[in-house]
Amino acid sequence: MITAKLLFWISCILLCYHYVIYPLCLAFFYSFKTKRNKEYDQSPNFPFSIIIPAHNEEACIADKLDSILANNIDPQKYEVLIGSDNSTDQTVQIVQAYVDKYPQMQLYEFKERQGKINLVEKLVEYAQYEILIHTDANVLFKDDCIARLVNVFEDQSIGVVGANIVNTEVTTDGISVPESSYISIENRIKYWEGELMGTMMGAFGGCFAMRKSLMASIPNNFIVDDFYLTFKVMEQGYQSIYDLKAVCYEDVSNDWREEFRRKLRIGIGNYQNLLYFKSWIIKPFSAIGFSFNSHKVLRWLGWFFILLMFMSSAYLAIHSSLYYWIFVGLVLTLLLIPIDLLLSRLNIHIKAFRYIFHFYMMNVALGGSFFKFLTGVKSNIWTPTKRHQSNK
Repeated sequence: MITAKLLFWISCILLCYHYVIYPLCLAFFYSFKTKRNKEYDQSPNFPFSIIIPAHNEEACIADKLDSILANNIDPQKYEVLIGSDNSTDQTVQIVQAYVDKYPQMQLYEFKERQGKINLVEKLVEYAQYEILIHTDANVLFKDDCIARLVNVFEDQSIGVVGANIVNTEVTTDGISVPESSYISIENRIKYWEGELMGTMMGAFGGCFAMRKSLMASIPNNFIVDDFYLTFKVMEQGYQSIYDLKAVCYEDVSNDWREEFRRKLRIGIGNYQNLLYFKSWIIKPFSAIGFSFNSHKVLRWLGWFFILLMFMSSAYLAIHSSLYYWIFVGLVLTLLLIPIDLLLSRLNIHIKAFRYIFHFYMMNVALGGSFFKFLTGVKSNIWTPTKRHQSNK
């Protein structure tokens, strides 16, 4: 019984630390920090390359390229490298029309699927400038975003900077409200980490900038390259930060099934990174190790702690009324999931139920991806998330 109690309370404390205490500590210490409020020039002070991998992105690629042009940057200061990963829709034709009109844009067409990471590495080889902006086809730049991302590198200690991706297409009929809230909180935590310690734990792959000279070779079949690249920059002694004012826009997932598949794929990549950077787990008193354990390791193992809480409280419920009611409470939160699914079919959307659904969905995906990771990753070829989803 003592062992069951230890398992329950250790799991409970670790989950509370990760989801509540760690963010609150960051917010508390940030409130005393001298803020990094430097305003940068409205135009980039360095030449740069924009890297865009694309597979069947006809729905958004024109908007993407228009958002780059809307930043009104001297075309001789930058290049845009678009790689088509064996697109079978109109992506190539759309991009080619821009290439014909704008000399700073270049199209690289690959007739065999490369996978996003392999494609990005090939595009980086073609890039001629030191500052690289990695970005997805569906992420649209605000009109001053690019200049901010580039000019941050005036500080020679900074190796990577994440853009602030703001979600659009948020509706109450699907999963987009809790997903948008989750991403918003993640943005804030990463910002605080960067400002306090220079240890932003992984730029969002949708848009980030880095120094080409710091870009590490990505291991075969890795799925989550943004976290890997960010971490390797920090290992080389450079800061990783997040710029809240470098705003760009992305339509957030609304269909929970599509989002579950996305989180399942990303989860596999998370465990690849966990295994690769495992030596930092035993360095909790370094800035990198502290952020890694607090922000990522506990997140990726959260599903296991939840499972331990259910199992240990179920066992203890036989012997204790306290743990009986704890177990009943946990089971009731699970029952809210089918209730929420039923109500959503009736077009009734209760925000609290949807947040609970999202929390469990995220952790079930992490648990499932852990076991998929154990079976081995055969390929990192990806299918983009469906754009402009509905929940029907």
